[in-house]
Amino acid sequence: MSESATQQQVEQQQASHDVQSHAEETGIPIPDTLSLLPVRDLVLFPGMVQQLHITRDSLVKLVDDAAAKGNRFVAVSAVRNSELQDPTFEDAYRIGAAAYIRMMIKLPDGIRMMIQGVQRIELLEPVQTEPYIQVRVRRLSSYEPEDQAGKDEVEAMRRSAGELFARMAELSHQIPDELAGAGDAIASPGALADFLAANTSMAVSERQDLLETLDVRERLRKLLGFLTREVQMLELQGKIQSQVSSELSKTQREYYLREQLRAIQKELGET
Repeated sequence: MSESATQQQVEQQQASHDVQSHAEETGIPIPDTLSLLPVRDLVLFPGMVQQLHITRDSLVKLVDDAAAKGNRFVAVSAVRNSELQDPTFEDAYRIGAAAYIRMMIKLPDGIRMMIQGVQRIELLEPVQTEPYIQVRVRRLSSYEPEDQAGKDEVEAMRRSAGELFARMAELSHQIPDELAGAGDAIASPGALADFLAANTSMAVSERQDLLETLDVRERLRKLLGFLTREVQMLELQGKIQSQVSSELSKTQREYYLREQLRAIQKELGET
């Protein structure tokens, strides 16, 4: 599938967050003009490592040119309509992420590449549309409260998010064990919010909303709302399944007893 995205290994993602979460923390210079890689069904967060399979000729050339020129930074932004085959600048969300091409492999049907989100960016305007899109970008920085009360609130929300995610992992059985302890492994509240958002079943629009939220306290508040709803839904689902299983077991026991009684009555009738 063109520009399809597959989840990278958990260990690579966690290592990514341990080493860097935002460009403002690492001092990595990001050019003011970047080639645009519009992607479907994917919101790339800072620190997130993602594998992509590129098949469109224009995007293959984009990646080839980036490698040839030694500029491995690209702008990555989700498209509003995932069914578009050839999205334009207007089809992409204005807030995306600057990404670094960590690895690329040429394939008969395109390029397989591994990218890492570095920093939130705003796509300002296109400066080139052929053979691929290049855009002028503005780097965006997350911010947290400066007063102690605000800091304490953010830390409490960070811990709550980690605990809810661990509970969700316990209930769903679909989240790897390596991810369940992310709340303890990632100390930065903003980075944790990004990491958890990237590893839950959020819709693209919900992830995009979190990407666009620079206020870390508000980002965590939105994330907590989602995690709380998911945990409640999973607990309700488990309760329903338990009730159904119990009722089914009761029905099966009654059927077994009736069959036994019928067999006994038949045996007595025959003697």
